[in-house]
Amino acid sequence: MTQFKRPSAFQVKTLSADDSYNLTCGSSLKAHIEGITYDDIVAILGEPTHAEPSGDNKVQFEWDCFIKHRDGFSGDVVTLYDWKTYDREHSRYELDHWNIGGFDRTSAENLRKYLLGRLEELKESV
Repeated sequence: MTQFKRPSAFQVKTLSADDSYNLTCGSSLKAHIEGITYDDIVAILGEPTHAEPSGDNKVQFEWDCFIKHRDGFSGDVVTLYDWKTYDREHSRYELDHWNIGGFDRTSAENLRKYLLGRLEELKESV
């Protein structure tokens, strides 16, 4: 599992494939994020939880994460994934619009803010 600490109200912890299925089952689209690429996401969250296409080929890459608040992991599970590109190469090298899933919009928005903040930090450090 990859973990990044950011001086904010929360951290994001990427789950392993073994840990994620029961935790993400029943989640759904809650938000979108634009202007972030596969390479950006890997730099922030690490390798995808699921790096092989889904059985129906609708998802090529997926990261499953917990959002940790200052008081500990609160059970906020979120997913970040491409949707219906049906093309791994496109998702890997061209896509900059990703879906954020979960069980509530607040957690999805927290992941979006976290990713955009970390992306800004990455760009400033270059």
